[in-house]
Amino acid sequence: GTNPMSFAFPRAKSSPPLVWDQASSVMARGEIMLAKRDGHQLPEGVALGPDGLPTMDPEAALEGSQRTFAGHKGTSIALMVEILAAVLPGASLGIELLDAPETKPTANGQLIIALDPSKLSGLSSDFIEDRAELLFST
Repeated sequence: GTNPMSFAFPRAKSSPPLVWDQASSVMARGEIMLAKRDGHQLPEGVALGPDGLPTMDPEAALEGSQRTFAGHKGTSIALMVEILAAVLPGASLGIELLDAPETKPTANGQLIIALDPSKLSGLSSDFIEDRAELLFST
């Protein structure tokens, strides 16, 4: 897997929430599958083949492994997500899903954390909204 992560933060009533969703790899597995289907090569630095060497071939990439974004720092984040979303809930580990989803359903794990900012910090929602809007305006 690519150990995806997402984050959302509500904003003032007149603004849409801040939302992002991303893989912890340089390129999502689905994008590699599309490149294979369409006969395209991958950009450099996306994947390693089954021999552990860099590859631009999507088929070799799907048999090998995807590289994490941000080098070793991305690897640490991917490991943290794997522990939180697979180890703790007892779901399948990425290494156990080598042929998925092509040949079998997966037992994906998830961890969802919802925080009430006013309970977390004791600050008023107006203060938190003002601080967030200051950040978003820069």
